[in-house]
Amino acid sequence: MRRGTLLCMGLVALLAAACGDPDAVGPGDSVDPLPSTAVLVTLDTSPATTTTLPSVTPLLDDVVFPMEDGGWEGDPLVECGGIIVPLSAFSALPLLANANRPDLYPAIEESATLMGDPALATQEWRVLRSDAESVLLVAFDANHQSELELHLSGGEWTFAGGGSLGTPCTLYTAMPAGLGEVPWSLDPAFAAAAEDTEVHLLVHESACASGQPMGDRLIGPRVMETATEVRITFGVVPLDGDQTCQGNPDEPVVVLLSSPLGERSVLEGRTVGSVLDWLPFEVGPENVTLHVSNQSFEDPAVHITISIDGNVVVDQSFDVGSQHGWIPFELELAPGPHEVVATSDTGVTSTFTLDVLETGHKYAVIDYWYYPPDPKYPGASQTPRSFTFSQSDEPIYFA
Repeated sequence: MRRGTLLCMGLVALLAAACGDPDAVGPGDSVDPLPSTAVLVTLDTSPATTTTLPSVTPLLDDVVFPMEDGGWEGDPLVECGGIIVPLSAFSALPLLANANRPDLYPAIEESATLMGDPALATQEWRVLRSDAESVLLVAFDANHQSELELHLSGGEWTFAGGGSLGTPCTLYTAMPAGLGEVPWSLDPAFAAAAEDTEVHLLVHESACASGQPMGDRLIGPRVMETATEVRITFGVVPLDGDQTCQGNPDEPVVVLLSSPLGERSVLEGRTVGSVLDWLPFEVGPENVTLHVSNQSFEDPAVHITISIDGNVVVDQSFDVGSQHGWIPFELELAPGPHEVVATSDTGVTSTFTLDVLETGHKYAVIDYWYYPPDPKYPGASQTPRSFTFSQSDEPIYFA
């Protein structure tokens, strides 16, 4: 491999000293602008391939970066887990319960059944986007985000997609039309230091590209340096035609800074921040997610009571459904061990210990089981009425 060098002029944003747009969308901390400079970009190229990086292109200039005060000019389009809406949409989010839309609730019930997730039927849904033929609903807590898209078909609202999507999304300003996303990460082969005047990155194309490198389709970088941040964004011209999705290679790129990195953070230039920072309501301080389910077809409906340190936190019936009916309960517990007692109306009582972290989130699962002996198959496996318990420091996903 040889290393090529290219000088890309004028890619560090010059932050104006004028006052911000009064219609800008906040929040944000003030940052001090640094002088505009050239950005030196180097990348590995093979002898058989000439790779170039266009300097300033209209497409990449259309990517929205924050203003001097950390706010956002106007009302930029932002992406949240594949959804693209104006940033202000997350600051509105009217409650569905106040929207006088009883026609949507049968579709929500249908969605919960189709997804095997009863919790979807009881979420505090809010309207993110709505028109005559489609409605997009969202629900948030401190550790989860759910979405439901409903479409009008034949005079009835039906489930079109969505479900529980894990942790709340990070918002990014949308890429301009005709330009694909290029995620990047710091190259682990080069440990960043405060005195560094260059940043080593690994970039790759997000869209399916049949495993091909970007080469001269790679556009950028666009760079903005402030006293606290270095924002970097690339784009890529997508390939024409159908492509396979076996994964795309990382391509090394080096960006020269205008001054030593110091304590500044290096981040994707389009980063707006956690969606939770833009919601018009407070999410709870819950630090534990407890999932509970009934996994027994022999006991298709079981009433389960769960107490933690003597306080009842779950007291309801659980249907087995298709064995995919885990219902999450968000709890706030002090760090340290906690006694968890699970009791069923079928006579089972089990005690477990839940260890809550000093910081971060804890995830736990309690499942009810019962598989009696089958006289048709002597010696086949059986499970007495019982509870199982597991816990994790990472989010738990169910197949």
